[in-house]
Amino acid sequence: MEPHKHALWVPTPKFIPFREGNILPHVKCSFHLSDPELKIASSNAMYPVSAGIFQNLFCKEVFREMHSLNKIFNPGGFDALKKGKIDLFITYANDEQVADIRQTVPSLKQVTLHLEPLIFMVHTSNPVQNITMEQMRAMYEGKITNWKEVGGKDEPVLTFQLTSPNNVSGTAFLEFVKGNTMDGNHQWSETMWDVVDSVADNIGGIGNLFWSYYAKIYANKYTRMVSIDGKSFSNPAYPCRLPISMLYDGNNSKSQLHQLVEYLSSEEGIQLVRKCNECQRTIE
Repeated sequence: MEPHKHALWVPTPKFIPFREGNILPHVKCSFHLSDPELKIASSNAMYPVSAGIFQNLFCKEVFREMHSLNKIFNPGGFDALKKGKIDLFITYANDEQVADIRQTVPSLKQVTLHLEPLIFMVHTSNPVQNITMEQMRAMYEGKITNWKEVGGKDEPVLTFQLTSPNNVSGTAFLEFVKGNTMDGNHQWSETMWDVVDSVADNIGGIGNLFWSYYAKIYANKYTRMVSIDGKSFSNPAYPCRLPISMLYDGNNSKSQLHQLVEYLSSEEGIQLVRKCNECQRTIE
């Protein structure tokens, strides 16, 4: 498969903080960060949301100093946090990952930033608009093998899933298939754009990613989202939502770290995160 045939590569200029022409929101905030030594990282899946936070809470000069030191958007954030190379990591983390970090950082704090939908995408020519949670699991388990079993066309179901345990979208999906074996026409993908490209190339394909990354970076005219249990990703009752956390050492001596966590947990901070999560690019 030609790499990135359908999906856009990341980071896109539209989500780079302070880049002219970006579509990140501009929000008036009562709190700002001034410490260039504060090392903040975000998993790739949280890149669009984190970028909006950075643009609104840092001044351009401080951000540029941090960015030039490669302290932002570190995909190896779990290890970096354990080694003290970063102060704050914004990501999804399951109980096993948190427990692993706590073996090295006993004073680890985990504070929820927001709830992120894990979306399921299909080919745009697939007429199925909704599947249930049980149908979704059955597809990945190989128990439902043809789309006609859920009201679709006579097409084999092809499931696509990220392989890397360090990829937060891949790890998050496993929360919904605990104790079950993925079988059938299942294919593992190394990267998020591979998942999107695979679904775009296969009429019977289905794949999953966190909404903020899919909608903002990888969405294209060849794929679209399906609702789960009759609820779209924007419905508060959507069943595939998972907490995105701020992970940090509670004993960290940098005062602005604790001020940042407190601010993002406040009503004003929650509204900032919501506005950062709402912006998305036009699908071309």
